[in-house]
Amino acid sequence: MMRRPWLIPAIVLLAGLGATYTVWTLGKKDLRQIQQEKLEFRVNEISDNIQSRLKSYEQVLLGASGLYAASRSVEPEEFRIYVDKLKLGTNFPGIQGVGFSQLIRPAEKWHHIERERRQGFPNYVLRPTGEREIYTAIIHLEPFDWRNQRAFGFDMYSEPVRRVAMRQAWEEGSTVISGKVTLVQETNEDTQAGFLMYVPVYRNGARLDHAGDRLANLVGWTFSPFRMNDLMKGVLGKKYGETKATVDLEIYDGGEINPKNQLYDSNLVEQGSETAYGAFHASRKIAFGKHVWTVMVHALPEFEQQAAKDQLHLISNVGVTLSILIAALAWLLLNGRAHALALAKNMTVLLREEEAKLRKLSGLNQAILDSANYMVISTGTDGVIRTFNRAAERMLGYPEEDVVGKATPAIFHDAQEVIRHAKNLSHELGVPVAPGFEAFIAKARLGQVDECEWNYIRKDGSRFPVLLSVTALRSEDGKITGYLGVGQNIEESKRAQEKLDNLHKEMRLLLESTGEGIYGIDIHGHCTFINGAAARMMDYEVADMLGKDMHELIHHQHVDGSAYAVEDCPIYQALRDGQHRRVESEVFWRKGEKPLPVEYASYPVVEAGEITGAVITFSDITERRKIEKMKSEFISTVSHELRTPLTSIRGALALLAGGVAGELSATVKPLIDVAHKNSQRLILLVNDILDMEKIEAGKMEFDIQPVKLMPLLKQALDGNRAYAEQFKVSYELASEMPEVMVKVDANRLMQVFANLLSNAAKFSPPGGKVSIAVARVGQRIRVAVMDSGCGISDEFKSRIFQKFAQADVSNTSNTGGTGLGLSITKAMVENMGGSIGFDSEPNVQTTFYVDLPECQEEKDH
Repeated sequence: MMRRPWLIPAIVLLAGLGATYTVWTLGKKDLRQIQQEKLEFRVNEISDNIQSRLKSYEQVLLGASGLYAASRSVEPEEFRIYVDKLKLGTNFPGIQGVGFSQLIRPAEKWHHIERERRQGFPNYVLRPTGEREIYTAIIHLEPFDWRNQRAFGFDMYSEPVRRVAMRQAWEEGSTVISGKVTLVQETNEDTQAGFLMYVPVYRNGARLDHAGDRLANLVGWTFSPFRMNDLMKGVLGKKYGETKATVDLEIYDGGEINPKNQLYDSNLVEQGSETAYGAFHASRKIAFGKHVWTVMVHALPEFEQQAAKDQLHLISNVGVTLSILIAALAWLLLNGRAHALALAKNMTVLLREEEAKLRKLSGLNQAILDSANYMVISTGTDGVIRTFNRAAERMLGYPEEDVVGKATPAIFHDAQEVIRHAKNLSHELGVPVAPGFEAFIAKARLGQVDECEWNYIRKDGSRFPVLLSVTALRSEDGKITGYLGVGQNIEESKRAQEKLDNLHKEMRLLLESTGEGIYGIDIHGHCTFINGAAARMMDYEVADMLGKDMHELIHHQHVDGSAYAVEDCPIYQALRDGQHRRVESEVFWRKGEKPLPVEYASYPVVEAGEITGAVITFSDITERRKIEKMKSEFISTVSHELRTPLTSIRGALALLAGGVAGELSATVKPLIDVAHKNSQRLILLVNDILDMEKIEAGKMEFDIQPVKLMPLLKQALDGNRAYAEQFKVSYELASEMPEVMVKVDANRLMQVFANLLSNAAKFSPPGGKVSIAVARVGQRIRVAVMDSGCGISDEFKSRIFQKFAQADVSNTSNTGGTGLGLSITKAMVENMGGSIGFDSEPNVQTTFYVDLPECQEEKDH
């Protein structure tokens, strides 16, 4: 008998507890790695769900855009039926609605408002009010519930964040989502961050080769508004509660984590307040609709406690239990064989139960590894592979049993790449690095992450590019116990990068092949790129212009030598407001301060909702100016030379037609009448050409004085009645303002009225009536001339005020006209401080209106 029978059991117990502690420490280290991988898997899963759902919503809008593109008009009821068939609440949870925002040009604004009011919305207004270059209006939005009704008639293009997205959508002809906004549907309760998705709608069959074509043929946008919290409930679905239980999900607008750009925080949605985070975090960027979101997932304490409770507690419980059982067994062996055998039997049962639990937990951890979409491969310090997950099996073609404990990563690495990497590391670290396993772990051994691109070799010999990240696995006391490699197949991203590189090459070839000058600037105005044509035109080398302040270099003064302030420069105005600018005639300054006449356009560059620079295209117009000067001089000379003989001819023909030479024969008289009318038309043409030449040369004089409007208007009506009677058309003064005064040139205004009244009579049907109305619009007096003729086609509207523009040759042959009247009228009105516009619904009503400055001084008296 031993004197100290407790000594051996005590030693056995201490040894067991020590072994348990060692296993517990290693398990804790592995657990942290598994937890991080599990969190990475979670953020990837959520991000993929978001992208998939956004893609589904895009398909809804593309379908709606097809509905509009294929139809000349879509009635509200048709749109409602279309959206109802989609069953948004069931098939697309999270979407706030589907709508259409119509593009409205200034000339169409009042006609649009009147049409909406006639369709059952008598209080309809375009919001916000005010004058703008472009208007849009939400005219359809389904479901048309109380929340969406708040958006009806809203001009989204008037708001900067929405405008950037809408502009990018029509310029690029693609789906675009906006930055963070507060939707007009929001109330003071449950206010959420929001965004909008836009798809441009163009006229069916129109050419869309360039941005100018796309704007000219733009009809509007199909769009959907989203409230972020509602959207995420739809995206997360059944996993919503599970996600909230263990992690906090945050989504930020843009590529940076900035509290002011936060779109969503699951803690605030669920808890109403912030919750403390655990030690694990993971993020991923989502690119969709020309926009970037950042998805961030924070592990909550419950996330870590759940895993620790499942594994570490089991390890400690099993270890302590085994240690006690073994120590007790030793005690019993020393004190009685029978008791020992009974205890051994019980211990065997317990051991099997604990082993089953360990196997179950091990299977859970393996399932997490296998579900990852990345290759996860760990090795011991000797380089032999310990773990090889399912993704690694799938991508490399090796079964796990063929490599674990049998091979090193060298079997799927190119030996020459390993040698080159070893040389590069030797140079980088300043110490020799041997080619082989050391080339993979040299930086990890120093506590760094070695992230490098490799070409992995599959079992069948084929290759694919991989981005490999290698880190060291350490025990609780900091000793390296192995190495972990996480590899991502970047074959698709390499292919995309190659396409991008090819696109850049093509863009460079395009830049260099064009005869136009093209250069780019950053937000501060410094040159980021410039093509050879631009450098040659400015007498510089390309290298001499890169990085320079382009305003200071080539655009610093006007043609008269006065300083050109940067805040007045259209190029920099485009940088501030995101609107493109076009200037038809200005001067750039070549090397040596030599002026170069140019025409240029400035287009802002918008990335992730922010203006980052601009692209400027320009052309040398020296030769064009010479030709235009020669043409102007020629036209002026010919016109002046023609006017005198034509006046004499017209007078002589008038006398003959009037019978001064006696009664003309039935054969001669029609010929004289035709010649007389043609001479009158020629004199009108010559006068119009001379007026246009004076306007373009800035030589037309205007005597601006306060005058009473109504006497001038009535005089114009009386003077044109005989002309209207030729077409069996009458004039009607529908409304007037007897005492109103305007500040104009009376003679020029009479010419404006004559042009508008004669045009309305020419294009009215026989027996038609031309209505003239006078009203106050804002701070101006509007004179509107309305007829019920054939109207103006959509294709011709953009050219209506151009020189020599005539919509229909067959029609003008009957009505006459030079194609200069409206161009001259517009120039005269604008020189008097007014503006001109029109609304036209073919074969229903066409209205031309002139807005004139009211004489406030006289009004006050």
